[in-house]
Amino acid sequence: MGLSQLPPELLLAVLSLLPPRTLLGRCRQVCRRWRALVDAPGLWLKILARDHRALYCYRKKVLDLEEEGLWPELLDSDKVEISVYDWRTDRQGTDCIYQLIVRLLDANQAVLDHFSPKPFPIRKWRNSVSHVFSNLKTGVRFVSFEHWMWDLEFCSEQCGVYLTNSSVIVSIRLF
Repeated sequence: MGLSQLPPELLLAVLSLLPPRTLLGRCRQVCRRWRALVDAPGLWLKILARDHRALYCYRKKVLDLEEEGLWPELLDSDKVEISVYDWRTDRQGTDCIYQLIVRLLDANQAVLDHFSPKPFPIRKWRNSVSHVFSNLKTGVRFVSFEHWMWDLEFCSEQCGVYLTNSSVIVSIRLF
């Protein structure tokens, strides 16, 4: 029986024993099934639990649109789009996994809409993600950003992961 014929939970256990650089550089290239397992948060959580050197960074920010000067009537009109941009960077050559969740919230902070791409490896020094929310539901008052980054090669002599910049742009369509 080859590795590809193993049940997913056993293959995940085997993959979790490999170094992150091998997972990102080689195992993701084997087939779609392996790529999906390598990209899944479950594998990286197993690695983080095992490897105390891995650095887990988390940041959450909630932006109050009314405090930023936008009034409820404008936010509830059909003329508003909300664009979100997130730029991130890490030490050059570091293997990282990145996850972003952006939520549009009402006055009680209930979720009206969200954007959450699958967690993905960062293989370049600088990366960005963007999304435009259009046709907003009535009642959007807050934008919530949640970032997770797993630096899989962190050691105390080096800098680790940096999240560099996030932006929210509220656009008003005039026509």
